Amino acid sequence: TRLGGAKRPTSMVPVGVLGPLAGTGWRSAALFVVPVLGLFFAVVACAPTVLQIASPIAMRSSISAVYLFVVNIVAYALGPLSLGLVSDHLPSSDGSLATALRIIAVLSPPAGALAFRAGIAPFSQIALARRS
Repeated sequence: TRLGGAKRPTSMVPVGVLGPLAGTGWRSAALFVVPVLGLFFAVVACAPTVLQIASPIAMRSSISAVYLFVVNIVAYALGPLSLGLVSDHLPSSDGSLATALRIIAVLSPPAGALAFRAGIAPFSQIALARRS
């Protein structure tokens, strides 16, 4: 059987590209709210559940702590840092921040899809071994 329901992991690309072009803060927020909250709930609910299924009982708390550490480092340190780095290396213009947001919106989902693909096969093996 095939595990994982993500058929189109790059579905955030249009939202990420159109969001900075929306014109007003309210329109941009409206474009981002539903997809981002949907992905947020997937990360908050599904990833820790997968970790609990895949890890041995004695290591569950340690694995959860490492997961939370890595997610927070990536989300709160590398996310804003990547936006600043991309924006700094673009030619100076009024729209460099919007352009940097679009670049990151195009590059991030494929990177996440590759990470998902790398992790789903080992998890599938663990889940299938636990069923039998």
